[in-house]
Amino acid sequence: MSVIKLVGLEGPLRGKSRMLTEGEYMMGRDGCAISIPDPKVSSIHAKLNVANSHVTIEDVESLNGTYVNDPQKANRIFFETLHDQDTFALGPNTVFGIRLIELRSVGFWRRCLAALVDFLVLIPIGIAGYFVIASFLPVRWDGGFDGSAGTAFLILATLWGMLFTVMTFAYFPVMHGWKSQTLGKMALGIRIVRSDGSEISYSTAFLRHLMLVLLDRISFGILYIFLAVHPQKRGWHDLIADTRVVDVEKH
Repeated sequence: MSVIKLVGLEGPLRGKSRMLTEGEYMMGRDGCAISIPDPKVSSIHAKLNVANSHVTIEDVESLNGTYVNDPQKANRIFFETLHDQDTFALGPNTVFGIRLIELRSVGFWRRCLAALVDFLVLIPIGIAGYFVIASFLPVRWDGGFDGSAGTAFLILATLWGMLFTVMTFAYFPVMHGWKSQTLGKMALGIRIVRSDGSEISYSTAFLRHLMLVLLDRISFGILYIFLAVHPQKRGWHDLIADTRVVDVEKH
């Protein structure tokens, strides 16, 4: 699957980027879908149209012109088709680039390996939490909790299981919302994005992890295997949260 990425190269939006889904995007200084705080850009300067990874740009009678692949800004355009790696300028100061990004879905085993790395990170913390919990419980291993070693172990195991679940919610949604990657995904060169290739939010990351935990508990992990046969390698938690796991972009 290919998606379009708009990258700011010069001007006030330099270094910023945005994924473009299908549709029209007005670009200008005031009240536009892509707002540009540049006094040399007209209030409504140009229109981008995206359809099936096909991008066109149209100048909307701007004062300072629109220029495509023209560093000297010598030949003003009124309508042009844009391709991967093309650049266009709105006026003398603001320049954008168009990047065609191929989203390559990541398969079952790489995702499992990334999850294994993450749990190797979490397990030592969980073990430390286990002993902290045990130190606060009146457990006597010779006589148990309230006279029952089995009851003591059950309470300890339940509390530790709750702690570990809380740890996963503190780790996975936060890392995914912040970096789109956990440490395991960084190690394997993969990341989570929305189905259109845009960055996921913390709320989406939380929903995705919640669905993963619930579906895993309900199906004893069987539903996770669904991603191995899905055409886009998406699990049910991905489908519900509208996310995909893809290779990190190579530029």
